[in-house]
Amino acid sequence: MYSNNLIQRGKKIKELMDKGLFVPSGLVVDLLIQKIDSLNNRYFVIEGFPKNQENVDTWNRKTVGVFHTKIFFFFHVDEEVTLKRLEELR
Repeated sequence: MYSNNLIQRGKKIKELMDKGLFVPSGLVVDLLIQKIDSLNNRYFVIEGFPKNQENVDTWNRKTVGVFHTKIFFFFHVDEEVTLKRLEELR
């Protein structure tokens, strides 16, 4: 059902998150590319990514010649609102 590579990536992500660490941008972008490639759609929206310039740079570096990114939207959210949303995820 799932490839060994995908299972290993999932384990690595879980390990990092369990330690309270951020998942490296390269790993996130690789997973996004894999998922987008599996879709039968030319257009897509990715919510919550990129979160910072390093995410954008990694996306651009890894997707050159693969995807044509037209635009990134950045919405500033107040820290209080962000914390409330995070608490609701529990």
